[in-house]
Amino acid sequence: MAHKWEEQTASTERAPMSGFLVSLLTRAAVIAIEMVVTRLVTRLWTEYAHSRDAANPAFA
Repeated sequence: MAHKWEEQTASTERAPMSGFLVSLLTRAAVIAIEMVVTRLVTRLWTEYAHSRDAANPAFA
């Protein structure tokens, strides 16, 4: 009976660390996605601005 209690105690003691790791990985994934989206939007906006300026004789 004590053996079963020790297994349960050991598994609950590990849970906060795994929760912390999941939280850390989730935060890292969110930051990585934000960086990719920001880079993509910046690139698209830059291309749009260059094409807009090239089409406008005032900027030529």
